[in-house]
This record gives sequence, C-alpha cells and structure tokens, in this order.
Amino acid sequence: SRPCINHAMGKCSGPCAGLRSEKDYRSDINMMLEFLVGRRKDIGTVLNQKMREASDSMNFEEAAKLRDRIADIAKLGKPQNVDLKSPDTDLDAFGIARDDHNRLCLCVLSFREGILFSKRQFVIKAFDETLDEEGMDSLILRYFQSVSDVPPPLVLLPESAGFTPLLLAEWIAGRFAGIRCEVAIPLRGAKHEFVELAAKNAKLHLSSMLPTPDMNGVEELQKALSLPRPPEVIEAFDISNLGAGFTVAGMVRFVDGLPDKSGYRKFKIKTVEGQNDFAMMMEAVSRRLSRLESEKKDFPDLLLLDGGKGQLGAAMSALSHFVNPPMIASLAKKEEILFSPHCENPVALPANHPARRLVERVRNEVHHFAISYHRNLRDRQFSSSVLESLPGIGKTRATNLLKHFGSLKRIGEADPNEVADIAKFKLTDANNVVNAAKEIYESRSTGLTKG
Repeated sequence: SRPCINHAMGKCSGPCAGLRSEKDYRSDINMMLEFLVGRRKDIGTVLNQKMREASDSMNFEEAAKLRDRIADIAKLGKPQNVDLKSPDTDLDAFGIARDDHNRLCLCVLSFREGILFSKRQFVIKAFDETLDEEGMDSLILRYFQSVSDVPPPLVLLPESAGFTPLLLAEWIAGRFAGIRCEVAIPLRGAKHEFVELAAKNAKLHLSSMLPTPDMNGVEELQKALSLPRPPEVIEAFDISNLGAGFTVAGMVRFVDGLPDKSGYRKFKIKTVEGQNDFAMMMEAVSRRLSRLESEKKDFPDLLLLDGGKGQLGAAMSALSHFVNPPMIASLAKKEEILFSPHCENPVALPANHPARRLVERVRNEVHHFAISYHRNLRDRQFSSSVLESLPGIGKTRATNLLKHFGSLKRIGEADPNEVADIAKFKLTDANNVVNAAKEIYESRSTGLTKG
C-alpha cells in the first residue's frame, strides 16, 4: 500500500507499506527504548558498527545517515555534560523540602551516562500524619515500586532526613534480583551536590504551589458584613466533643486569606462539664484573648466562629471583658449563613461569592484541625490506658513506650530487645508486651473482640 504523509515528511520509515522489514523495524524500536532509558553508549556502539558495515559494502548514503544519527545523539548530551562535569554518571539523587503548610516534596533526579534523564516530584500533604507509621524509608520504597525502570547502581539520599541506607539497599536487592545498588548519604563532594540540586528543585516546586493572597475575599467579606475595617487577620474557633470526654477546641489563623500554620492553637476545655458548646466557646475565646493581652500582642481583626446565633452570643459575652476587642462573626452549618453584630440581618451569599468561599475555607480548616487534635488526644490516652493494663506496665513505662514508638501498632511490630531497653525490664516481659500490643491493635483494626 501507499505510505502516508508521515513517510514523505521523513517522520516514519513506512513499515506498513513494506518499505521496512520487520527485523529492521524491531531493531529501530529496541534502539528507541534503549535511548529512552538512557543507554546512549550501547546505541552508539550499535550505530557505529552499522555505519562501518554500510561503508564496507559501499552503501555510502546509508552510512551518512547513520553518521548523522550518531552526531545527533551526541549533541543531546553535550550541554549537560559540561554543566554536570560527570559524563559517566548513573545514579538517582533524592532531595527533600518541607514548607510551612505541612507539605513535603520528594524530588528525584535520574542521571544516566551523565545526562539528566528525568526529574520527578511528589508532594505529600500532612506528611507528619502520613509517615507516622511507616517512616521516611517508605518514600523511597513507594517510588521504586511505582516506576518501571530498575534502580541504578547508585542511589543518593539527603542527610538528617531519617533514611536508613542499609535497610533500603537490602530491600532493593531483594526486590530486584541481580541488581547491585549502593545506597549512600554523601556529606561532601560532587555526589553531595547532586542531592543538594534535588533538594533545591523540591523547594522550588513547593514554592510554585503556594497560593496567592486572597485580598479580594477579604475585601468582599468586609463589604458583606459591613465591617469597619478589612479583616486581614482572621482567627477561627471550633469545638470538638465527640461524647462527654476529650473535649477540645481548635483555632486556626488566616492572614490575607491564607493559612498561617504558625498561628494555629489547641485548647483542652478545662472549666466546662457536659456538652455545653456555648460555654466551651466562651472559654476558648477568653483564653486566647487573655494570652494575647498578657503577651502584649495584637488581637486579630476578626474572630470567625463555627455556629449560629448561640455561638456568636457566647463569644460576644467573652469579648465584653476586653478593651478594643476584635470584630466577630459566625458561619452557620448547612445553611451557610453569616451572622455578625455589624449586620441587622443574617447574610446569605451565593456559593461562588469570594467572601463565602473565604469563610468556608477557614471554617473547613478549623474543623479539620479540631477533629484531628481530638482524635490524636483520644487515641494517645486510649493507647496509654491499654498499655497500663498489661502486666508489668505502669503509667511511666506506658508513657515512655508511646513516646518512643508513637503508637500501639509500632510497639506490636518492634524488636522485643528494643522494648526491653526502653521499658527497663526483662526480655520475656518485653515479648509479652509486643504480642499483647499487636493483638490489641489487630483486634481494633478488624473490629474483633476477644471473648
């Protein structure tokens, strides 16, 4: 058949029209795959051999094409060879960066024969929670499980990041049979520069993800609630009391419409018994403003509460004890109606209104923050009480074990020798603790109870 226009443009060898044999076409495809995984030297060897064969058989036109192809491949790597000054490097360099928004970026720079073959970036939100059980090594394991190419001869990791090179090298050797891979943490020299370059790329990637200040939402909120000044600094409160115990309050801080993580605060409700949300809100707001007043720090421009008229009234009672208190407003759930003493009537805004989007974002953030704190506190206390019920474990030992391992799951997976060393008791007792913790955690995870 007649070849398509791609053949006429030099973009295809025309195998569908019989202009290229199946053997030669397969050779082209295999060579392309070799190029895509960074094996330029192997390709150069094959092409040079073919060029000599074409020249010896006086097929000078084919030899010239092969010569040009070899030159093109060499040009692709030349600029990077000059920059990296390492023409024979085969390695993966991992860099890590964190930001104030509790995000972690893992950047992987893959060098093959001195060329930066690929750059991959992975962002993990709330990395402290994500990695709490698995540890930092899980990042490297997940990466090599997700990519199709095998690990290179050398993997470089950043120092002071919590990686264990020996453990990772053993895992790679076990998963990729026949692959010899060295995992190292370089402290100086060219290898250290590769890791620093990866970390710099990770930091730049996180910076590119930063949101821009939402001054439009701030200005529109001032208009919607008839506030006397723009609410540039907003602090929002939410109560979390799932049941009668473990009652807490969470507070988040937004500046120019963006979260300021350094300003987040947690409160254990101390003076209120039972489920009295109004009184709990008064306590949290009073304690926050009293602390700012004692430290001679500025009040926020606006206090935003999660609730309706009741929560607003309780907070206003708390504000009456302070000189020049902040402005105040509340956002009712479901109806998404705003209440403020600066407005005669409740304010209902359309879903796409900038002010509504801002307050909903603030409300959702403080709700998530309060719930997370409540769960962490409850789980720690539950875990501690469970451990204290085991033979030979008192309050001090239970606290020390949880501080060191972080959770029942990790105690159940720990080496009994390490448990014995932390708790300062016999190995037989440590074995009992590890087995009991594992059994308790598994029963909680599956919902089973032992009769």
